[in-house]
Amino acid sequence: MALYPISREGVEAFNQLKKDLQDLNRAIEEEGEKLRSKVNSLEGGIGYLTEDIREYLMQIQKNEKASSVSIGTVNKLIERRVQQIEDQLAKRLS
Repeated sequence: MALYPISREGVEAFNQLKKDLQDLNRAIEEEGEKLRSKVNSLEGGIGYLTEDIREYLMQIQKNEKASSVSIGTVNKLIERRVQQIEDQLAKRLS
């Protein structure tokens, strides 16, 4: 049995999950940008490690983008489920 039945509470729970995922994604992007800025500001002082660190940062950025796409996909599934619940609720009321 589902934790949230076909109800307004279920819709609200899914919408909150979607918002939480969006907030998490935004925070990951912001922290990644802070990290890149910090490393760029240290570039002159890290010498031969510069290229290695840049390579790692590029991998982190690729992972951030992949996570963003995955979160977007999950949010689309949530939107579809919310629509299904709302449709079922509307049928009950008619």
